[in-house]
Amino acid sequence: MLIPDADDLVPFRDVLVIRSTAPALLCRIGARRLWLLRSQISGKLWRAGDRGRLFVRRSVVVDHGLEGERSGGGR
Repeated sequence: MLIPDADDLVPFRDVLVIRSTAPALLCRIGARRLWLLRSQISGKLWRAGDRGRLFVRRSVVVDHGLEGERSGGGR
């Protein structure tokens, strides 16, 4: 898997993995729940119940309107 340039990744704290499949994770970021392809993320969250910091490609953040929800709840 190709690792994206760090400038292309946006960090989010306190992300919860709700469900996982081989190609994607259903995550709670702030008040939002969304499926993220594993190719769009980086971090140590892999399966349901995992919680912590997740790095998401900037293009996905913009497409889903996540800017400003980085620290959970818009802080």
